[in-house]
Amino acid sequence: MIDNMKSLFQQLQVLAIGCMLVSCNGLTQNTPSTVSEAAYILTVKFGLADTAQSLLSRYGGRVLSLSPEAGFAILAVSKAPSADDSSVTSLEVNRKLESTDAKLSIDQPNQITLSGAKTGMSVVGMNAWGAWSSGWGVWSSAWGAWSSGTSLPTAPSQNPDVSFMTRVSRAHAIARKFGAGVTVAVLDTGLDMTHLGLFDKLVPLNRRWDFVDNDNDPSEVVGNGYGHGTAVAGLVLQVAPKATIMPLRVLDKNGQGDLDNVITAIDFAIKNGAKVINISLGSTEYAESLRLMVQYAKQSQVYIVASAGNQKRQDEADYPARMAGWTEGQGSLFSVGSVSSNENLSSFTNRGSDVTFFAPGENLVSFAPKNRILAATGTSFAAPLVSGALALAYSEVSSVTTRANLGSYLIQSLEQQSLWWKQYKTSSPWVHSNGRLDVERFLLTLPAFSSFTPRSGALDLVVNGGFENNSLSGWTVGSNARIETDTGTGGIFSGKASLMFSSTGKIYQRLNNLQPNTTYTLKAWGRVFYTGDRATIGVRNNGSTAVARDITAVGAFEQVSMTFKTGLINTSAEIYFEKTMGNGSAAADLFMVTKN
Repeated sequence: MIDNMKSLFQQLQVLAIGCMLVSCNGLTQNTPSTVSEAAYILTVKFGLADTAQSLLSRYGGRVLSLSPEAGFAILAVSKAPSADDSSVTSLEVNRKLESTDAKLSIDQPNQITLSGAKTGMSVVGMNAWGAWSSGWGVWSSAWGAWSSGTSLPTAPSQNPDVSFMTRVSRAHAIARKFGAGVTVAVLDTGLDMTHLGLFDKLVPLNRRWDFVDNDNDPSEVVGNGYGHGTAVAGLVLQVAPKATIMPLRVLDKNGQGDLDNVITAIDFAIKNGAKVINISLGSTEYAESLRLMVQYAKQSQVYIVASAGNQKRQDEADYPARMAGWTEGQGSLFSVGSVSSNENLSSFTNRGSDVTFFAPGENLVSFAPKNRILAATGTSFAAPLVSGALALAYSEVSSVTTRANLGSYLIQSLEQQSLWWKQYKTSSPWVHSNGRLDVERFLLTLPAFSSFTPRSGALDLVVNGGFENNSLSGWTVGSNARIETDTGTGGIFSGKASLMFSSTGKIYQRLNNLQPNTTYTLKAWGRVFYTGDRATIGVRNNGSTAVARDITAVGAFEQVSMTFKTGLINTSAEIYFEKTMGNGSAAADLFMVTKN
């Protein structure tokens, strides 16, 4: 045993510190970061007689995590301890972190540019805060200005497909708290804490920390990794707009850092009240100390969301994401891969049994430094959508038991019937793992959740748009309409209640309390049963130009999307579905109207 320990220590002393953690945003390293003074990560048993001071006296270095209740302590040390020390449970090289694949740089103070990117971030607005759709204004102020949560502002329109696919808008329409009172720790490159969408969403100064520069100013610094943390935080807030962000900087300006800083930051987040920790970075190398921190988070009932990585690997997600299915990770650690807005598996994402589930991760619009916005791609940006969903759900229930079991409810709520999930799941049982994020279904799965009825000003304006209650309530029925369970398409609506016409017929719903001279988007799904038959989905009586789309797809549902505008003084519109040609049946489902 002693000889084995000595051999281990000798190997560690000659190992290169080049086994690395990589940020899942896909940013390229250009310059090496400064080597940490801590050469090793030391994990020791923590006995009844031990204290932080006694450990430091014995081993030197600094304490990264002291967890008496869990029975261990983790230290960063500059030299290996004695090989016959029975308290030592693991000794690891303090690995470096770096970013790969793409390069973000700042050419001048008012411009972000992108070069050499397969995944990463590209600017969609330069000093373009006004690019957020009308009604949103200063994002944080608009959300914070709600009166007791009784009305909703308009959401930003830059991610409408993502919102539709994950049903974020529908979740907001039935939510009460919107993440209020829940702290989400963002372990990343830091944040632009003066950004108009972030500055009043942050924890107090004494609960922020920069583990790179060792101070309480975790601001992003111009470099190759600039903008990553700010974008991640912005995506959390798109799902849980009243959540509080705890910025913890663990990566330097070039997206590089050390394992010891990640360990310390997880410990800091747990002990300073974070309920969700977003880790949009990862490692191809296993670290026992990281596994212990995942275990500690689970014991502390803190959820960790980790990006799976962008290396296209099967059953080899990055760490800590790969630990999601392990005993210490189950139900509390979530590994998130990426899909596109059209439901396809992203070409770059890691996949397989190590990935808990998937969320959109391509061209997501979020905050950028200097009050700008950018489009981000990578599993780094799929993860914060899940972090936001957990924060949203946590705030909506008060039961300690329900909060402690959010992980199981999240798994139960996943969209397992989508077309992409069925396509890959049937041919390879681990390609898509459990399914794709559905935020509305997550809320409705919670046993103690009591939803608001969708109301005037809600983001999704259609009442009973998915016919979930197996009735046509909220609709005016012309003729031949009925509710029927779909059994024939094998797609997203298989086994679900859908609107059905046996022959020609029509159904419509009047939307009131719209805003005049304002643009809205209608999305819905439909199909006909026989070639040559035709149905129509559209909008009319809106005080402006009517719009409609024909449905001619036979068998599988097809999605139609159209924008319409109200008149100068008009505050209502009529959405409708009509079977217009042929004697066969037609079906429709999931009507949704959002303000642009």
